[in-house]
Amino acid sequence: MISGSLPTFGSESPQLAERLLERVDLSATPMCLLMGKIVSKDLRLFLDDVETLLDAPVALVLVQNFAELEYEEVCATMGLILLTGGQAQDWIQALELSESYLRLERMLEECGLVLATGPAASALGSWVITDIEEKPIPGLGWLHGAVVLPEVQDPMAVPGVKRLISQHELSYALGIPPGAILALGPNGEVEVWGETPPVIALGRGWVADER
Repeated sequence: MISGSLPTFGSESPQLAERLLERVDLSATPMCLLMGKIVSKDLRLFLDDVETLLDAPVALVLVQNFAELEYEEVCATMGLILLTGGQAQDWIQALELSESYLRLERMLEECGLVLATGPAASALGSWVITDIEEKPIPGLGWLHGAVVLPEVQDPMAVPGVKRLISQHELSYALGIPPGAILALGPNGEVEVWGETPPVIALGRGWVADER
């Protein structure tokens, strides 16, 4: 699951609670992997909502303090993992190394549900636009051909996006405005969980099916 910001269980994303309850292992413990040290008010409210919904405490772990042994010990008991905080570059560095124990594949295989928000969601694309003065940098490529733009309503309004997707075959820009949650399944399933849909701008090479 990816969202531009931390979703709520109220007006912005009323479907989230229902969708989570349908899929999460209620016997397992949710975990938040936080990049950096700042627990924002929004994060605390979200974690409180998760604890109330799932009737289980959330394990809050700072990525920079998380050792491999700890990961091995706790990941097997996790039912939901939240990736939040920091910058996209931080998540790329933490997750891209082949020897890293913080692998998305393992999280999905062992935990089933991973929710990446904000910069962590941005890192999942093939490219990351970090600043209007800088060129896009390579992302993790989990969403192949995508540049993921958290909290953006109009992807084409972001400087550099039009040029980027016009240069790469079958590329696209994915804007995830507040309230939008995109759920991706292991067999190509795609669902919108929030009331607000993501916005997609297609790049070069896409052809409409005229049949």
